[in-house]
Amino acid sequence: MRLRYDAICGLFCGACEVMLANKQGNVSALAQVWGVESGKLTCYGCKSSINAVYCRDCHFRICAGERGIEYCSQCSDFPCASLLEFSRDNNDHHAAVLQNLDDLDKMGLKQWLQTQQARWSCPDCGTEFSWYDRICKTCGNRLFNCEEENKMNADGNKER
Repeated sequence: MRLRYDAICGLFCGACEVMLANKQGNVSALAQVWGVESGKLTCYGCKSSINAVYCRDCHFRICAGERGIEYCSQCSDFPCASLLEFSRDNNDHHAAVLQNLDDLDKMGLKQWLQTQQARWSCPDCGTEFSWYDRICKTCGNRLFNCEEENKMNADGNKER
């Protein structure tokens, strides 16, 4: 089965620690660290039929399916209260969903995926990293993660 990195809500699944573990064949190791069964972390992306336990009952997946849309931004209720709440909750990686959906609409899927892939790859060695990684697991380079990105955006400074 093919991995899908675009999520209905605007997340880039390619930077999800669970997705990276699936891509790299490290699901068992991650499951052991997190103290869960491996099967609960098997995931090929939000838009696939195989989802991690955290995404199986996602409100956005269910809603999009009922409305026959591919992304929340295609909905007549966009941005709905649920998506706004999601983008403002305590998970730093959720903060980018509205901008991601806007970028996805402007760029198209192929270019957006390329942009996201570059964003979530180490600038020194190209190793993919997750939203919360601070140090590249391959070269030891310091990474610009979602927590730092959100802090920077909250401070009004758009430069890295």
